[in-house]
Amino acid sequence: MGEVYEAQDQELQGTVALKTIRHDRLDRSSDFLDRFRREASLARRVTHTNVCRIFDVGHDGDRIFFTMELLAGETLADRLRRLGRIPPEQALPLVRQIAAGLDALHHEGIVHRDFKTGNVLLVESPSGERAVITDFGLAHPQGETQTMAGPGMAHLQGTPDYMSPEQLMGKTITPATDIYALGLVLYEVVAGRKAYPGGRAIENTVQRLAQAPAAPSRHARDIPRAWDKVILRCLERDSALRPATAGEVAAALAGETRTPMRLPWRWWTLAAAAIVLSAAAYLTPWSRIARKTSVAAGAHSTYLKGQDALDHYYRPHAVDDAIRLFQATIARDQTFALAYAGLARADFLQYWQNRDASYIEPSRTNAEKALSLDSSLASVHVTLGRLYTETGKNDLAAQELDKALQLDHRSAEAYYALATLYDKQGRSADVEPNYQKAMALAPDDWRFPDNLADYYMRHGNLEKALELSKQAVGLTPDNPRALNNLGRIYHRLDRLDEARAAFEKSGQIEPTFIHYNNLAVVLDESGKPQEAAAAYRKALEIRSTNYTVWGNLGFTLAKIPGREAESQEAFQKAIALGEELRKSQSKDPELLSILGRYYAVIGDAGKSIPLLRQATALAPETPQVLLRAADSYEYLHRRGDALAWLAQALAHGLLPSAIEREYSLADLRKDPQYLKLVAPYDKKPPNGR
Repeated sequence: MGEVYEAQDQELQGTVALKTIRHDRLDRSSDFLDRFRREASLARRVTHTNVCRIFDVGHDGDRIFFTMELLAGETLADRLRRLGRIPPEQALPLVRQIAAGLDALHHEGIVHRDFKTGNVLLVESPSGERAVITDFGLAHPQGETQTMAGPGMAHLQGTPDYMSPEQLMGKTITPATDIYALGLVLYEVVAGRKAYPGGRAIENTVQRLAQAPAAPSRHARDIPRAWDKVILRCLERDSALRPATAGEVAAALAGETRTPMRLPWRWWTLAAAAIVLSAAAYLTPWSRIARKTSVAAGAHSTYLKGQDALDHYYRPHAVDDAIRLFQATIARDQTFALAYAGLARADFLQYWQNRDASYIEPSRTNAEKALSLDSSLASVHVTLGRLYTETGKNDLAAQELDKALQLDHRSAEAYYALATLYDKQGRSADVEPNYQKAMALAPDDWRFPDNLADYYMRHGNLEKALELSKQAVGLTPDNPRALNNLGRIYHRLDRLDEARAAFEKSGQIEPTFIHYNNLAVVLDESGKPQEAAAAYRKALEIRSTNYTVWGNLGFTLAKIPGREAESQEAFQKAIALGEELRKSQSKDPELLSILGRYYAVIGDAGKSIPLLRQATALAPETPQVLLRAADSYEYLHRRGDALAWLAQALAHGLLPSAIEREYSLADLRKDPQYLKLVAPYDKKPPNGR
């Protein structure tokens, strides 16, 4: 609607930009003149370094003009066309400035309404690059509705690619409208593509907005999950669910912890005295926030790297890297709550992945430190919930997860943790619904289908397990954990070649102890115990503290003539490590049943049977726990009990092929009672249901 010239202000002796309405828009009956005047009047109310400054408004005959600061640089849109995208760490300083500019507009009761990459100028200044918001031709006071001047949506004003749902539907305009546009801009900046790519027709835009976009990290691997969550929250269709302010968005991306600044959106309804009080209340915390930002600025880069490592914890050495980076962050800023939160989660993952009990107390301590600095962090309550679940403190776990959902009812992590808790408690009816909630809230997170696949596998529903496991691998093809899980499911389906291929592919990415252990299982069952024993030894070279690998080695060595003594030594080592872990996991049915089996192998019925009774009481419907009980009683020469537990296992989905693989049950499988017991199940479909 306008033309912009470089001009010399002869009175102020400076160079300015002069904006005037285009000659072909001078018809006073049109709305262009009103828009032009509104741009000048609204923009003059804002004085902020990240908002283009308006100096003066004047007339020259019929022509109205205003002068503004002359900005030499390129638009954010031009920068993206030139570079493709800007990585999060480099984008964050610009995001801070853009957010500050939007907050300044909103504080004055102004909604930009056409915020986009083309309306952000990047200008070099003595103090560094400055981001400046420009072009207020569509700006409006808050609370107005989008005018729909013609049939359909053809007359909506603005840029369709950056319009909020409320703009498209002609609803009330609030600062949340600009927050939505900010989310679209952030998506484009870090992902290198629009959240809703395609044509510019508004009708098509409405259709695209019918569903949430994919997480930005689907398009660029260096985007932390925290950025995914913040950006997608900005893009909520319900404006009430978006962040309250642009400053809150920037703070969340930077990993800063502060009370969100709530702007007075309906300030125009207040008396003049109240306006003064609102302004004072706003300015005071802002100066405090600025000081906090300057402290955190030196640490946020390290924090973001740690968070990225944690988000991709399946990669080689990622958790170790995350711990190092979070510790470095805390060394620079000991009040950085999110760094303690990240460290707590990283410690938990070390314990969870490696069963190293030395990480339990650090995880709890760092979580409590994070909450002492910021009690509103739902993610910390999730970490504590998972930690208490894994260590058998189910009541405490339930309390923490309830707190997490009170703080954030859309926390996919919390629903995932609840599913894990209910699984441990044997509440099978509550497990799948919570996994489904987690997947609905975070459809791009591989962990949820991967863990639900593991649940289905353990309960005999192998076809569903396979489908979900393939989904997890599809989301993260470079993920050795997901590939290992896929291999385990193929193994349970007796598709040993496919299982071995999945394990070997996992090992090509990262030769972990899990990879070697799983590969050894397949080698053992393929009649290659010598090769299997060698693979178990490689696993133990990487992680010598894993009790199940020692136990597996013991079973394999028992098959090799002349290696009986080594087998017994391996079982003793497995028992010692398992008992150490039992101190913190006294109610874990998996651990209890495995330990019970090891004691049965060495002939210690006095220790084996109580553990088996406890395990089966805690998980009466888990096929693998029931199978271990049967195997243990066979080792203890109690055939009747062994058959009874096999009947329970088969009733709860155990495949007969799983029994066939247990070499210790070879004599039992010849028993007429067993043949009678298993006959009905041999005719069932492959998924065991």
